[in-house]
Amino acid sequence: TAFRSVSGLGLGSLGIAPEVDFTPVQRRLQTVGMGASKSFGRIVLEGEVAYTKGKYWGTSSDQKFGEERKNYIKHVLGIKTVFFGADLSLNFSQDIILDHIPEIQQDRIENTASLFARREMRYGSMIPQILIISLLNRNEWLFRPKLEYKYSDKISLLYGVDIFSGAAAERNEEGQLDPGRLNIFGYFDKDDRAYVEVKYSF
Repeated sequence: TAFRSVSGLGLGSLGIAPEVDFTPVQRRLQTVGMGASKSFGRIVLEGEVAYTKGKYWGTSSDQKFGEERKNYIKHVLGIKTVFFGADLSLNFSQDIILDHIPEIQQDRIENTASLFARREMRYGSMIPQILIISLLNRNEWLFRPKLEYKYSDKISLLYGVDIFSGAAAERNEEGQLDPGRLNIFGYFDKDDRAYVEVKYSF
């Protein structure tokens, strides 16, 4: 948990930016859960559910700024299949915060959907894949295509792009960031990236 301490909060109107110090602390979490899957020919249905006790959630309001400890439930429903030779995986997940209070930055129920596709081509020497993650509550998403090319048994090349989209962190009239605003992909909306990796195996 990245515990926060804030000084100067509320002085933004005077042109003084608040200072936020983050102190990462490793906290033990107790989690219990279960998973199940069932095959229907080429379609596999999967489900997982977990209960976590005592997770810290960030808060932000005029009355409360810091961390609040709450239990939560996370569950995932997924479908896997093969379509035109490509492996497809569709997932829908929810984080449900128990005893939620309005000051917590996350909604009581946070919804996420994802799509993953991968296909081997040219006798396995070329492998395109794509990952799309959408944070439904926040209208934020990540688009991540990749292409792996196996030049030989020892050398492979990987080309990839990360495209982020979402509302950027809010700023006040002086252009200062709101330290209480929660963004995930939105923080990187103007910072998409492309990369190349070369791997040599021996």
